[in-house]
Amino acid sequence: MRYLADIKGLPYYQRRYPKALDGHPALTSKMFKCRIHASLDDASAVAMEIQRISNAFDDYVHTLTASNSAMLNDLEIQRKAQSYLEVNRLKVGELATNHSAYNSLRADELSDLGVFKDMKGHYFSDVDGGVESEPSDLVKVQQAAWKLLKTPLKAAPSVKLFSDAFSDLWIYKGMSQEVKTHRRDRSLWERFLRVNGGDTLVTNETLREYLQGFVNHLYESGVKTSSVERYLTAVLEPINAYNLTLTNKLTVERPKLKRRPQPNRKPPLELQEQIDLVNQLQYEAQWKELYVLLALHSGLHPNEARQLTEENFTFECEIPTVHISNKKTERKNQYRERVVPLFYRVERIQELIELGALSAINKKTSDNIGLQIKQVLGEINPEASVYSLRHTLRHNADSHCISVIIQSELGGWAATSMGVSEHMAGYGQSSKNSPERLRARLLALRTILGHLPR
Repeated sequence: MRYLADIKGLPYYQRRYPKALDGHPALTSKMFKCRIHASLDDASAVAMEIQRISNAFDDYVHTLTASNSAMLNDLEIQRKAQSYLEVNRLKVGELATNHSAYNSLRADELSDLGVFKDMKGHYFSDVDGGVESEPSDLVKVQQAAWKLLKTPLKAAPSVKLFSDAFSDLWIYKGMSQEVKTHRRDRSLWERFLRVNGGDTLVTNETLREYLQGFVNHLYESGVKTSSVERYLTAVLEPINAYNLTLTNKLTVERPKLKRRPQPNRKPPLELQEQIDLVNQLQYEAQWKELYVLLALHSGLHPNEARQLTEENFTFECEIPTVHISNKKTERKNQYRERVVPLFYRVERIQELIELGALSAINKKTSDNIGLQIKQVLGEINPEASVYSLRHTLRHNADSHCISVIIQSELGGWAATSMGVSEHMAGYGQSSKNSPERLRARLLALRTILGHLPR
């Protein structure tokens, strides 16, 4: 496949940045590399991941290309000017004290030292009517450095791009493209720049403009307010880290967010849609069949599914069960760990595991599982997503007036979300997986799933 490369025995997406971007301050390499996490045995999954990364790459290149080239050149001059002062043991604002006599005397000393000899003719002739020739890069750097010497420290210009602030944080925290949350943060940051027209210097004005533009874009895209708040927090992390390094602090103000009705969640499947889904499973891949059967029992989340092993299943007992522990990652809440009885098509579930369907799930990313299950559900209800199966369990339980405590034990919902106080939900937690409690859940599942075809 195009852009698929083998790097040290691992599959990577590899692509060269356009030559027009060579030397761009936001790029540290001429090649873009990103780890492919889909199993190479699943060609369609690999192709989908490559397409997703390609789209992100194209967006990033567009963001960098949209940057103002003249501004970037000025930025490089400013950076070199600061370095020029540091090398010569000079400081910003050294000629901007409240003592004019000292400023004049110190300026004469620096002139005699020859630190600014290349720009001297240009600088002093400017007083006498201007410079005829275009100054060299060295002269430009010395002119910028001289200007910094005469600029009060609190008024010194910013010399960081937004992309620089993120890159600094990326390096400081040891972030990597191989970590899902880190990839998500980078993708969000690139989106933040893209919707605002590209990279630019971090100033109070651009920061205020970019944050408000980002919030407006999110609302126009239908993002709910709670997610907007979370995205803002992620975007502001590099800015706040950069601000700690500044003497003249930026004014970081979060835009005011509007409160509005939350959009409807993904719909549950109605009873007939559930029957159609089960009938359709015979035409789907075995791992998809296994996922749906388990989700109908437990409201299984993709991240929970990919962590299941054969040890999580018990078939040789009075009540077959699946133990959803999620111990490999931090659980959303304490209730997510649960033991769920298996009632519907138990023999088929056991057969699918023996055929390797569970191993196939283990090899996939949560995003890939969600995307492919959504395609299956789309044949039944175009509005449904993988979360619809979770909502379907709640819908079925509510339809049969199942106790909210049993619902929580089946789906792993937090007590407060079920209308039960944490105090009341805490009673009996130590015995929640006793045989009698499991039988109660089994009876509930027989009612909840009783409409499905045998």
